[in-house]
Amino acid sequence: MDAVTLEAKDICVDFPGVKALAHVDFQLLSGEIHALVGANGAGKSTLMKVLAGANPGYRGEIRLDGEAVELRSPGSAKKLGIQIVYQEVDQALAPALSAAENMLLDELGKPGALWVDWRALYQQAEQLKNQLHMDVDVRMPVGRLTLAQKQMVLIARALHSRCRVLLLDEPTAPLSTVETKTLFALCRDLVKERRIAIVFISHRLPEVLEICDRYTVLLGGRYAASGPITPKTTADELVAHMLGAEMGAVPSRLSRSAGGALLSVHGLSSRDGSVRDISLTVRRGEIVGLAGLGGKERAVQGAVRHPAQRRRGDPAGWQAGQSPQPRGRGGTGYGIGAGGASERGTFPRGERLLSPGHCQPEAVEPAVLPLRQKAGAQRPDTD
Repeated sequence: MDAVTLEAKDICVDFPGVKALAHVDFQLLSGEIHALVGANGAGKSTLMKVLAGANPGYRGEIRLDGEAVELRSPGSAKKLGIQIVYQEVDQALAPALSAAENMLLDELGKPGALWVDWRALYQQAEQLKNQLHMDVDVRMPVGRLTLAQKQMVLIARALHSRCRVLLLDEPTAPLSTVETKTLFALCRDLVKERRIAIVFISHRLPEVLEICDRYTVLLGGRYAASGPITPKTTADELVAHMLGAEMGAVPSRLSRSAGGALLSVHGLSSRDGSVRDISLTVRRGEIVGLAGLGGKERAVQGAVRHPAQRRRGDPAGWQAGQSPQPRGRGGTGYGIGAGGASERGTFPRGERLLSPGHCQPEAVEPAVLPLRQKAGAQRPDTD
């Protein structure tokens, strides 16, 4: 059995009004890919931030190779070889700099670095590129790369910093099937050739069963279960741990008839060309799914919203029956309601609680609390 590389015991994290993590234990072995799974709000990202040094207010004990360590800043985690690649990759990149500069950004930012040996920098970047089999022009500004290429740049940066533990937060969310297979091949190579330990967060359970060696499940901020992933491990088994109960029979699709059209869009195109010839109809009483690869659905979403809502300070979008629904992790969603303003938004009496660019917390919280309790939802900053 491989040695324990990273161990967290009795980890607790509190946010105002919520226990994000309560006495969580986690163990990562050398040379394994370990899945961290759980429903939204279970505490997965909170635990990853603790291990990456981005949540210094944690309580509990963390050991690396059996020695107690304090992870109170990202810098302290990096010095110990713990690196994280967040789902929102753009937040960790400098878009105007080249891929090479972003790969070696930690080195460029060292105190006393007064000049740059550009030839050596590009040589190092090419070496990293070849080691990871990356399809990237290292001289290209990273802002022009695809999401998959940006993710590879961040992984290259982690490996250049002598990474021993790599934390991947929803790494496949923006990737196509082909890009996901490329990432999986890289993860297997890192584990086999370099004995790097990887923590893999994903809601896509078939991917978990395909790529991971073991799993840990969190439920409501607490440890729920852990074990090896074998050919006999099923998605239903993981879901049962995630829900805290066995899955029952899947209900048949509800049969209901939709009403008249509330929103109709025909031949929609945007000025920047990101949306071309889109037609869409949303009827009363139905749920319409909007899907697409990495950001395409958001482009359509932004183009469909009420034109006046794009102008700051103009509440016409509210009056038209559209209300912004925060997605929590980048971008904005929109709801379309048929009733009065009190029926068509996240918040009751929305037009009095919120206005564009302004929020009244003392008015919002009492109104939202009963809705949150009724839905069994946690605060959005817990995961």
